[in-house]
Amino acid sequence: MNTMNAFQKSILALALSGSSFATLASNSGTDLNLSAHTIAGSMGGAAYTKPQEPSAGVFGNPATMTQFKGTHYNFGASFLKISELENIQSTTLSGMGITGEDLTFENSSISSADNYVLPTFGSTFQLSDKAVFGFGLEVDAGLGADFRDDPISLLGGAGNLLVGSKITLPLIVELISLNANFAGAYQVTPQLSLGASLTVGFGLAQLGTVGYTSGLDALGAPLGGAISDFGGTTASVHDTAVGASIGAIYSFPSGLAFSATVKSSLEYAFEDILYAKTVNFEGFQTLNIEQPLEVIVGVALDDALAKDVLIEVDAIWKNWSNANSYEDIYDDQMLLTLGIQFKDVLPGVDFRIGYSHAENPLLEQPNNTINNLSGAGSLPLGTASDAIGLSAFSTDVIKIVQMSIVPVIWENTFSAGIGYKVTENISINAFASISSGEEDSRNLANVDAILSSLGINSTTVHTVDLDTEVIYGFSVQINLL
Repeated sequence: MNTMNAFQKSILALALSGSSFATLASNSGTDLNLSAHTIAGSMGGAAYTKPQEPSAGVFGNPATMTQFKGTHYNFGASFLKISELENIQSTTLSGMGITGEDLTFENSSISSADNYVLPTFGSTFQLSDKAVFGFGLEVDAGLGADFRDDPISLLGGAGNLLVGSKITLPLIVELISLNANFAGAYQVTPQLSLGASLTVGFGLAQLGTVGYTSGLDALGAPLGGAISDFGGTTASVHDTAVGASIGAIYSFPSGLAFSATVKSSLEYAFEDILYAKTVNFEGFQTLNIEQPLEVIVGVALDDALAKDVLIEVDAIWKNWSNANSYEDIYDDQMLLTLGIQFKDVLPGVDFRIGYSHAENPLLEQPNNTINNLSGAGSLPLGTASDAIGLSAFSTDVIKIVQMSIVPVIWENTFSAGIGYKVTENISINAFASISSGEEDSRNLANVDAILSSLGINSTTVHTVDLDTEVIYGFSVQINLL
């Protein structure tokens, strides 16, 4: 360690610290699909072919609304709880101890953003023997991370050794997309129905730092003050967006049905969401966040294998690789959902179970910037890092983006629900789903290479550890036939 001069130590610490501001990115991969709709959620989100509630038709495959004859309403709310999101920063220096043993510095930061309410409303109206109109409201995407009460301590706490000061960042990120859908469906033949919907989205976002950083003055001193401590960089901003969906379903008399749905992307432009003052950039920045294009195909068996049993399987493809912001950290993703409903198991009582599997969408090798952001406060990102020779670390910065935001890496989800018909036209439904926690990590290869060039063997890793995610909810459905 004595072979490092003050300037080298500062460059090294800065490289590591810059990578840890990455939580400033948006919450990528947070689409909810139909998992927060009470009946659909109890069936693993499998409701793009034979939905059992109007809202799932309005926000899923609009062609399926022809299955709802008369007038139908459903409204309710789901509650989402993430038991723990933990970001772990770890740096191991080989042979740097007093007796030549390895030195490991590790810090754990736990997000306090863990509880959300997800309202759902849907309604369908039969206009004629073949035409149906519907509309509804839902939370389509969201979640966040909040480290202001438990800030990330950069270098796993090794800042005191390298630059004589602990380095912390009080990070926060939030994204909520509330959608209103207006949909229409037409029964072309007794077997074929087509549909389309218009989506008007309202997005709320916040990302950056809340409160003051610490330790950055010590980093910036050898660099002529190019890096220094700063306060809050974020504000709550909002925007609107427009999207659309089209769908088709073909049903056989046997109870077998096939469906296909295409849901367009929905893009928000969050203006002046993040402030940066780096060597070659100063001002507020706009972040374009685009919920991805989706293609869904499904098959359902309704009373085909057994009386009063509905089985549905849907496959969902998400085009993250062409969605603004997400394309820098996510790859395209496949989801598989399975749902089963047992009708009238008891008089007026339906039971439902479901399962879904989602691929981990995190890119192993992400891009070196997110939507051309130049930085946060005095910390540079992407091309802005060139001015002080830190461009080589841009990819490592984005790796920490992947680990610090709320990634959707709950790969396996199990769900169950129950419905009770209070009267001929009124039913109440409840469900719960649980996802197993997952863990992922990224090695900062460029940081390790710099350390190696200085004669120091090291391993620098950032890890995200997600504990159980639980969604539970209830709804009331009214059918006026």
